[in-house]
Amino acid sequence: MHNLYKTESATAPFREFDLVLMLCCSFPFAGITRIRSYGYDLSPKYLGTPYDLDTKVMGKSIYAILKNEIPCFAQLAFPNLFLKFRFQQTLKPMKLYKLPSGTLLQTSDSFLLGPSLNWNDLLGRENLKEYLTIESKTWRSLEEEEANDLIKAGLQSPMGDQEIWAAGVTYYRSRTARMEESQDAGGADFYDKVYAADRPELFFKATSSRVSAPGGKVNIRKDSTWDVPEPELTLLISPAGRIQGFTVGNDMSSRSIEGENPLYLPQAKVYQGCAAIGPCILVQDEIISEETLIKLEIYREGQLAFTGETELTQLKRKPKELAEWLFKGNTFPIGCFLMTGTGIVPDDFTLEVDDKVCITIEGIGTLENFIAKI
Repeated sequence: MHNLYKTESATAPFREFDLVLMLCCSFPFAGITRIRSYGYDLSPKYLGTPYDLDTKVMGKSIYAILKNEIPCFAQLAFPNLFLKFRFQQTLKPMKLYKLPSGTLLQTSDSFLLGPSLNWNDLLGRENLKEYLTIESKTWRSLEEEEANDLIKAGLQSPMGDQEIWAAGVTYYRSRTARMEESQDAGGADFYDKVYAADRPELFFKATSSRVSAPGGKVNIRKDSTWDVPEPELTLLISPAGRIQGFTVGNDMSSRSIEGENPLYLPQAKVYQGCAAIGPCILVQDEIISEETLIKLEIYREGQLAFTGETELTQLKRKPKELAEWLFKGNTFPIGCFLMTGTGIVPDDFTLEVDDKVCITIEGIGTLENFIAKI
């Protein structure tokens, strides 16, 4: 018994799949060399249950996939041996929206409307994109205008009961702002040190019940005098710790409370209506480009009161690194979200009730929320 699997030579933007095959013709030893020359290798460990070569995956038979992946496949096979084969399949990025009574999936060339899903099960899956690609084959196709009407009618936060965590002081701009606001309390050195340290600042941000939907109200605290939104690229991470998608995050923060004493951070960050994510999840295998632009706009009485922008090139700690640190000593059976920090910190500005906050991340979309007080 042998496993035939793809080695680390796989390149983006392909996604790997594991299948177990039973091949039924002879295979000369020289064929092993030819397989290895295509980036494949052999292992003595047997896994899984055999599939017939006519089994279809993503609309193609396994036999057709193998012929396409390995030109010499027609001459290859092992008599009566089970083989585990890992092959590559190109999958398009997609945007996943949670509707009040359904699920909307957008690709580069289509909109598909499906039923309401259990988002604990959905986001708790490994290989989310593959599941959606297969599951959506029976969903109803929509015209772009109809899909946009559904989005405008109202969205829910694209999550189930997942926890939201956050990283702090991941941009130089954030480091500087935190040092300035905590100078009088003697906490400035802490922010300087964590910016340079190997271990990042990670903290619990919100349960799902504290998260506001796109278009809904996020809160500022009555006992705070300086409040800002923090626009953040937010990662969707699988139970195994793999980054499966990206969304826009609003990490509502009280700078006056945190600035008074760094130990007050939980009160400055965690309260009802302290976060929002959306409007969708961008599901893709590649890490989002470092050239991606993040933009914040705040409107007051219909007028632009503040605007700022940054690029992910300014993010000191890369998404994969932050995800790895979060999973040291933590488990997330249904997956989780991780806000990656902000590079936009409004100075000499505080939010007021009824302000409109718009956060845009290229390639994902715009998250809009209104300000209320709690």
